[in-house]
Amino acid sequence: MCDPPQPQRLAVRQVAAELGVSPQTIYRLFHAGKLLGLQVETAVRIDRASLDEYIAAHRNVQPQVETSPPGAVAAERPEPPPTPPPSPRRKATRREKGFRFFPPV
Repeated sequence: MCDPPQPQRLAVRQVAAELGVSPQTIYRLFHAGKLLGLQVETAVRIDRASLDEYIAAHRNVQPQVETSPPGAVAAERPEPPPTPPPSPRRKATRREKGFRFFPPV
């Protein structure tokens, strides 16, 4: 059985529901020119083709994993040199800082 034909243009609320965002976001994308459509006075309708292109352009695609041919030896990364331990820092005493409890006599 065939699916019913999809409308050519969608209301802002329909597009927002489909993308899971607020209608304000759809208005922002429309006025920025990222979603194409039609505006009649205050009513905005988004073209279905424009929405499909936007979704395709912003789809999060997993990068292709390079596979080496069988029998190939993977290049080993050199191990970074070990970091030296932090040097122990001793707090300066009050005498070294020149601190005095009482004014000099």
